[in-house]
Order: sequence, then structure tokens, then C-alpha cells
Amino acid sequence: MKNNSDNELVRIFCSNPMDAEKAFEELVNRYKNYVFQICYSKLKNAQDSEDAAQEVFVRIYFGLQKFRFESEFKTWLTQVTVNVSLSMVLSNKRKFWKSFVSTDGDIDIDTIYRSTFTRQQEQNFWEIVGSTLHKMILVYRKVFILRYFKNLNTEKISRKISATFAATKMKLSRAKDQFIKILSDY
Repeated sequence: MKNNSDNELVRIFCSNPMDAEKAFEELVNRYKNYVFQICYSKLKNAQDSEDAAQEVFVRIYFGLQKFRFESEFKTWLTQVTVNVSLSMVLSNKRKFWKSFVSTDGDIDIDTIYRSTFTRQQEQNFWEIVGSTLHKMILVYRKVFILRYFKNLNTEKISRKISATFAATKMKLSRAKDQFIKILSDY
């Protein structure tokens, strides 16, 4: 099997059940380091990269029957690897941000920011917070910023926006709910 091209190995896998496992094993041996390197370049974590690489080969195994030979196997493998890695990056981001929202939906922006961040995580934090705020209804965005970034209490916010205490309290609750809903979509 070592002398066969990638496309020949794919054809063997698809048409010869007796040699399918050997053909697939050869493809894995040829590309396991390549796949891991791509995963690591996106995920920056060895354990996550190993998990992603394993997921790539599972998808390849079940997708080889659909391979159309319109491109080289390595090109297709690369695209699958990038897609799996990016999906994992997004999944990790969601888990990271959701870990800062308590089960009762309370948010402590200050605690989130003071957490130990890498430079990349800090950049991601501000990108996600900014994007989330940008998607909020303007009045909710305003009270959310006053409460969670300016640390104003409800009474001061109500004076600032010229609203009753009860109306401000309701707007703060809705703003927090909207922030959490938008954030959970990341």
C-alpha cells in the first residue's frame, strides 16, 4: 500500500472491502502529522489538536465514499481539517464565554475581565463583547453599559436616562437577557 498514490488508496478503500482498512490506515499514517499541525495552528493546544485530528479522520473515514476525485485527496483532507478545527475553535469560545455566565444568568463583566487572559483571549473578549453590544437594542445597550461598565446603580441609571426606577429595573433585566441571548449565539 505504501507505493500507491492517495487517490489509488481512496479507490481501494471504496471498491475493495478486503483492503479498505489497510488503505485507510496508510492514509492516516501519511497525513496524521500534517493534520495535527493544521489543527494545532488553529487551536494552539495539543490535547484539543489531537481531539480535532481524530475527528478529522473519523469524518474522512465516513466521507471517503463521497470523495469525487475533483481535487487531490490532500486538498480535500486539508479543507476537512480546517473546518473541524474552526468548529472546535468556535465551540471552545462558546464554552469559554458561557463559563462566565452563571446559571441564574448573572454576568460579572469585571470578574470576566480580571480573569487570567492570554493576549488572544483578551482580544477575543473585547471583540465578542463589542459585537454583542453592537447587536443589542440601543436603549438596552445604554443601560447595560451604564450598569456593567460604568458600575452605576439602578437609581443613578434611571436619573441618567430620565426613566422611573421600575422602568429602569425592567430595562436592565431585559438588557441582561438580551446580552446573554446574543452571547450564547457565539
